[in-house]
Amino acid sequence: MSPVTVTFLMLVFLESFKLSFCGRNHNVTCIQSERQALLRFKLHLKDPSNRLSSWTKNGDCCRWDGIICSNVSGHVIELHLGSSRGTRKLGGKLNPALLDLNHLTYLDLSDNDFRQTEIPTWFWNMSSNLSYFNIFRNQFQGNIPDLLTMTQPSVLIDLSCNNFTGSLPLLSSNVTAIDFSFNSLSGSMSHFLCHKLNEPMKLEILNLGHNLLSGKIPECWKKWSRLVGIKLCDNNFSGKIPGSMGALTLLQSLHVRNNSVVGEIPSSLRHCGELVTVDFGSNQLSGDIPGWMGERLPNCINNLSAMNSGNNSDDKIFYRTSKGSLFEDILVVMKGRVVNYDTTLKLVKTMDLSDNNLSGEIPEELFGPPLSESSTDVRFGTGSGVPKNREDQHQVDWFFLTVELGFLSGFFGTVFLLMLCKSGRLVHFQYVDETGHSLEIVESFGVNRTKNLYSGIVC
Repeated sequence: MSPVTVTFLMLVFLESFKLSFCGRNHNVTCIQSERQALLRFKLHLKDPSNRLSSWTKNGDCCRWDGIICSNVSGHVIELHLGSSRGTRKLGGKLNPALLDLNHLTYLDLSDNDFRQTEIPTWFWNMSSNLSYFNIFRNQFQGNIPDLLTMTQPSVLIDLSCNNFTGSLPLLSSNVTAIDFSFNSLSGSMSHFLCHKLNEPMKLEILNLGHNLLSGKIPECWKKWSRLVGIKLCDNNFSGKIPGSMGALTLLQSLHVRNNSVVGEIPSSLRHCGELVTVDFGSNQLSGDIPGWMGERLPNCINNLSAMNSGNNSDDKIFYRTSKGSLFEDILVVMKGRVVNYDTTLKLVKTMDLSDNNLSGEIPEELFGPPLSESSTDVRFGTGSGVPKNREDQHQVDWFFLTVELGFLSGFFGTVFLLMLCKSGRLVHFQYVDETGHSLEIVESFGVNRTKNLYSGIVC
């Protein structure tokens, strides 16, 4: 067991033990009016796999599948009704009974089948109170209204893989991540991007890929200074790549593939000091490949090494956001053919300029030094990379041995106390179970959630 793992487990266990016995109201049950609202909502749903069988007239709705209540007030605050592999999709109609859930902040209806339903106005109005709004991969249709009244301080919205049409909506400054990809949204993005130029936005992830958007990409990027990832690929954008994108100093990933963009790659992009992935392929770019790409992009390998350390994914590139990490598939594009290297490509910095009219020489800095014969096993981790000699391998690190023994003593001592105290045992494991739900929520944004927000989606 590594020292970092030991320390982390100690902190998590001690914190869960402390909080499970202190400061919690263990008598909170479901609010009757909210239970009735959920039952009315269920009446209009089609549930072929009987996923909502726990939703009964006399039950405690805080213990129903897919429901999370506040530990303090008992109000329903989260509704998890997204379908997963192996379960049949929910369908039917959206019932306005959801309006009676006044404290709801998290709504997941992803990957269901509502049969090309047009979302009613009341549903959009209700979404203004949400911090997490996910209706990915349904068959919802119609226009998306302006989303200017989001009241939560940080909001994630995923409307991807539906049949939405019309223009892009205006956004509240509180929105942190949006995914409108794989719809049929059309028109210019000028009104969307340039609304209230003096109002700073919190948006970090912008995915508009695979729509019917057209016109020039506007020069209004300075107000979007927190952007980490931009995906505009597979639209009908024309004109030049805006020079104002150079103001996005936190930008790590930029995709403009498969549009009709012309002109040269702007030199201002050299100011995007965190840029790791660039995809300008299948456009009509011209001019020389800028020298700054050779000077700066090779340094990205160090950033990628740090971001890749400690995760077990062999085919993902991870990017940092304020809420966790987003990822995208490691793709190498060769003459328009996308190849996903599952096992042979452990780490890569990506730059795709294929299928354009670029000229001149490729900067020699983009050609890395040849691998040595001894470099067949390259590992990225927290160590220095210098192999230990045989004597060092047999030495005992007494500090970490003491830490591990202390952790084990505290762990088994706590377990012994829990075995003696039944009430404490019930309280503790109820807390641990609920903490599991919270960790799943964090993970859904930090890693898995972002497969919809940013990576290649198959609808």
